[in-house]
Amino acid sequence: MTDAQRLEEIRGRHGIHAKYHDTARCNQCFLLSQLDEANQTIADLRESRQAIYDRAIQHENTIAEKDAENRRLREALELAETAIRNGDHPELVLVHIQQALEDIDAGRYATPQQSLEDSLKQMKKIRNGELPKTTWHEFKRELDAEDGDSD
Repeated sequence: MTDAQRLEEIRGRHGIHAKYHDTARCNQCFLLSQLDEANQTIADLRESRQAIYDRAIQHENTIAEKDAENRRLREALELAETAIRNGDHPELVLVHIQQALEDIDAGRYATPQQSLEDSLKQMKKIRNGELPKTTWHEFKRELDAEDGDSD
């Protein structure tokens, strides 16, 4: 039974004088009206708390995505510094760093079409001799091997 139904039941118990019932002076009616207001306030607070919680989750997800992008950029820059310090194919490293920066600036990952177009451009550069004939994975393995030898 809800508080409003209880209030109506109490008013009904007052009998034939119910329409002349002074709700403000009746303690039961006053307490039930206070209880009804308190329940409404609690419901409003629960809705507000849920809305705040939802916004916090969205904000947390946004922060996690930005942290992942920053981590990815830092790793790319560290790899580039290592490659340039070792004198290994800085052109290839710069191409991949530019792609990473474009992805981060766009706020999204490259579409398959953009990825295919970039791959075709790189293949043309390799055929023209502008880039070395190594894949990114081979290049990274070479860097890891050189870093392991220097330790």
